[in-house]
Amino acid sequence: MAIENGETTKEEFKRVRSFYLKQAQEVITTIHESYLRDPAFKELFEKVEALSIS
Repeated sequence: MAIENGETTKEEFKRVRSFYLKQAQEVITTIHESYLRDPAFKELFEKVEALSIS
């Protein structure tokens, strides 16, 4: 909507989106590394991974 309204350009939108996606990826990686030793987390993570693959 911001692009359509002229509030930003496609390039700026892509740059900002990329920045936030990179931050989100780092947070997810940190959570994964922090909790992977927890058996309950590991079991749940493996179930989510199985769903992602199929």
